[in-house]
Amino acid sequence: KSLSSISCIPVLLQSKLTGAIYLENNLLPNAFTPDRVEVLKLLAAQMAISIENALLYRDLEQKVIERTRTIEEQRDIIEQEKQKSDQLLFNILSRTTAEELKSSGKVEPKLFEQVSILFTDFQGFSRISEQITPQELIQSLNECFLAFDEIAEKHGMERIKTIGDAYMCAGGIPVPNDHHAYSAVMTAMEIKA
Repeated sequence: KSLSSISCIPVLLQSKLTGAIYLENNLLPNAFTPDRVEVLKLLAAQMAISIENALLYRDLEQKVIERTRTIEEQRDIIEQEKQKSDQLLFNILSRTTAEELKSSGKVEPKLFEQVSILFTDFQGFSRISEQITPQELIQSLNECFLAFDEIAEKHGMERIKTIGDAYMCAGGIPVPNDHHAYSAVMTAMEIKA
């Protein structure tokens, strides 16, 4: 059967071809009058805008996904760096002092009537440090100080600081107690062993 009417309207947006509206009518010759073609052109323009909006929305969704991923990666990096800085802070200061500094931005001085201080120093440190690499030296000190931290914490001692090969901790702080001297002696004996 032959076609009576055919119309093909381009779907354009800013002179960019997005698609086409193709219509056939087998029943009526000249079905696509100029008025009807104008309506079809308006419909084609609306279709072009809808298609463009759908593409923009898809691109926007992709950009949101990518931006969210970037933000999450940056948040993870920031969290890792925060953990590193916290660990460094805890390595330098006592835990209670570091926590107070983190929470308020400053540390209020406190008076303790009775405390016991334990100070360690490695015998022959200068000679040993000349014989190994800086990396080996740092690794060795870190292992020792981590072990000292565990021992001190076990006996209720509070690490004050480390400087070079020196390790200092105190008993009777941050919570005063009557057995601080005993804790210092027990910590020293276990460190020495």
